[in-house]
Amino acid sequence: MNYFRIILISVCFLLVTFLSSASSSTYLIGVGENKGLWTKATLTSSWVMQPQDGEVLDVAVMPDGRILGVGNSYGLWVKNSLTSPWTAVPGSGNVISACVMNNGTILGVGINKGLLTKATLTSPWVMQPQDGEVLDVAVMPDGRILGVGNSHGLWVKNSLASPWVAVPGEGEVISVTVMDNGTIIGVGMSKGLWTKATLTSPWRAVPNSGNVIAVTNGSKLGDTPSPPKLILFAPCVSVPGKTICESAERLNVNPDEIFEVSWYVENLGGSSSSAEMRYYYSSDYTISTVDQLVRTNYVSVGGYPWGGRIETTLPAPKEPGEHHVGTCAENSSGFRCRYAGTINVVAPGGIVTILNLLLDNV
Repeated sequence: MNYFRIILISVCFLLVTFLSSASSSTYLIGVGENKGLWTKATLTSSWVMQPQDGEVLDVAVMPDGRILGVGNSYGLWVKNSLTSPWTAVPGSGNVISACVMNNGTILGVGINKGLLTKATLTSPWVMQPQDGEVLDVAVMPDGRILGVGNSHGLWVKNSLASPWVAVPGEGEVISVTVMDNGTIIGVGMSKGLWTKATLTSPWRAVPNSGNVIAVTNGSKLGDTPSPPKLILFAPCVSVPGKTICESAERLNVNPDEIFEVSWYVENLGGSSSSAEMRYYYSSDYTISTVDQLVRTNYVSVGGYPWGGRIETTLPAPKEPGEHHVGTCAENSSGFRCRYAGTINVVAPGGIVTILNLLLDNV
């Protein structure tokens, strides 16, 4: 009877494991010994090599589905999908490992093996209180931070400010990640995968799971490119011989005269794509999509962290007087609008210009 009970329990355990694996949409991203990316559809499936266009030492997935990597020079790189190219993140070194916290904060392990954080990809690293050294780091579903110590055992801390506490148990890993259900997956010293259900449960080897040097939870991986997140700054309005940039000065133009509006545009997060830019005339300095639409352009923008200057030409209104010019740029959450400058349409004979000059001197 006991023998039958053991067999029955074993069959039930295997059935539950199979059903859980089959129904789960999560999968792993690994860094191979060639420093390229590999993926697994399930824990027990084979590794599949992905297109390689660069080398990384560690990998993580951001909340928006983009892939974050630590390059050979210990700076951060980002790509929008498995098949898109790596793009360097300026000013993001020096870290040996990185992951993303539940609130989107990027958590890194510095060259000194202490913890660093940055609020966004473009913000500076902030050093955290150091009470121990780790080689790799991951974040658990409940927000606790999991680290791989110098001796390749696991350590845990409840928050950035709390102390590291050793996790009892045997086993040595060089990299660790945590799945959405709390399962911990590590890369062993032989470059194969090991898994444990909880912090205190034993490590179990995953057959035929080598050879990788780092691994991360891939459940948030984006299958479709993310839309651009554009910001506009440094506006200019100009006619031949006269350019006004970020100034209260007005640009004098004739009715229907062609003038130029230009912006420096940055993509703060998203794929390369065609983005819509709308140009408006407004009666005040607050630009919105309910103002008078003058022109709509579609411009090509690069993926993060692309930046460049974009120009367009507009016809001046026929009506004399001041007209405030603005632009609304397409974003993932709608349109972001900015004031560019003010043009002064001069009436025939220059009456308006003379009147405005007199008013300026009052």
